[in-house]
Amino acid sequence: MVTIQEQIGHTEQLTSARLMSDGTLRFLAIAAALLDLSQQHSRNKDALEQTQMLVIEEIENGLHPSQGAVLLNQIKESTKSGVQTVATTHSPVVLNAMDGSDHSSVVVCSRNDSGWSTATRLTDFPNYFDVVGRASLGTAVVQDNLRPANGTKADNDSLIDVLGLR
Repeated sequence: MVTIQEQIGHTEQLTSARLMSDGTLRFLAIAAALLDLSQQHSRNKDALEQTQMLVIEEIENGLHPSQGAVLLNQIKESTKSGVQTVATTHSPVVLNAMDGSDHSSVVVCSRNDSGWSTATRLTDFPNYFDVVGRASLGTAVVQDNLRPANGTKADNDSLIDVLGLR
């Protein structure tokens, strides 16, 4: 069973998985998956056809807001060792932890006027600079400013482009 060793005051204490919160267990599971995939990729550097991908739905679930940003940074670090990650979020905190260089990897999913779901790369919004120039990405979500405006290239190829599957 998983156990965390913590320093509390001058004493080291072990906490078993049975006593950990769901968020802590989820954080540990994602961190372990990232570590495992990174190690697998480093052992199989020559096997380019073995792309490693991790899919995480709503990375912020069960986490303290500060830990969502820590997890996002771990995910970004894992890309250096060849792990591709697709993660969903509704969290303004996680979105605020992204810097401008991350924005080309953000795909906004929404419904068009006909009710069909679309995927639009954030940087393809015609008002992208206006939206991110006014406030943080998280604030844009809270204010519901991350919806494709008329004339936006909104298609499901955006996700394919971001993942580099073309």
